Amino acid sequence: MRSLRSCHEPHRRCRVTILHIIKFRYPWQKQLEGSSEREKVEVPEPPSRRTSAAVSVLAIYTRNFNKPTGLEDAKHVTLFVSDWQGTLKRLLLNGQSLEIGQAPIEIDVSSLLKPSNRIEIQLLGNEQLTARLSGEVQLRIAE
Repeated sequence: MRSLRSCHEPHRRCRVTILHIIKFRYPWQKQLEGSSEREKVEVPEPPSRRTSAAVSVLAIYTRNFNKPTGLEDAKHVTLFVSDWQGTLKRLLLNGQSLEIGQAPIEIDVSSLLKPSNRIEIQLLGNEQLTARLSGEVQLRIAE
């Protein structure tokens, strides 16, 4: 079992223990804004060999998954995204926007999980970096 970073409660710190980690590696769908073409990619996505791709295009990553079995209400489930290349514009779970910030991010999604779920991550590239999901995406189940 691994320890999750400290969480903050009013006037005290607490630690939770990670019981299980589900790594969302494959298959992800990647679609560039303005294109109808979708490609299956593995995450973390390796650097692209394509040099002709527009770097300031929004890349939309989606992945479907089922709610893990055996979750009790007392357990915490978080969505963890370790890193990305470009600017994180939106992070959605089942169409609901989640709070975003700097990498790495970890968001409590315990109350948002349904029997069937969909993650969407929108990244915008810039002049120096092509948008890419370069880190791990995980569902962490903790006590």
